[in-house]
Amino acid sequence: MKKEKEEKRKQQIREIMEKTQELRDLILNSVDYTRYRRQLAEVKQSEELYRKMNEYRLKALRIQLMEDSEKTYEKTQELYTEYSDILNEPLVSQFMITEQTICKTMRNVQNQVFEGIDLDISYMN
Repeated sequence: MKKEKEEKRKQQIREIMEKTQELRDLILNSVDYTRYRRQLAEVKQSEELYRKMNEYRLKALRIQLMEDSEKTYEKTQELYTEYSDILNEPLVSQFMITEQTICKTMRNVQNQVFEGIDLDISYMN
């Protein structure tokens, strides 16, 4: 009986992993992810453009992670002004829109996976 339960558990884990791989493959072959990879390659063709875009992305991320949310809008506006030349480049703006789309998809997938799974994480507060 114990052996049967263990085998059932292992089979369930294998099935979860198979479905996870199927999901990953669906994402990798999606129109949005294909576009993301193509646009990223196009931006990378210009080292300077890619470097400046990554500077902006890193600074924007740091602002989003700031504790002082009251200054977030102000800092974001300052950053946008500082990098407006790069953000107005069609390659960069198209890439960043596509990147936001794929990130939103990934966030939605994550939310869907975790929906209804009740783990006690109260100790994290």
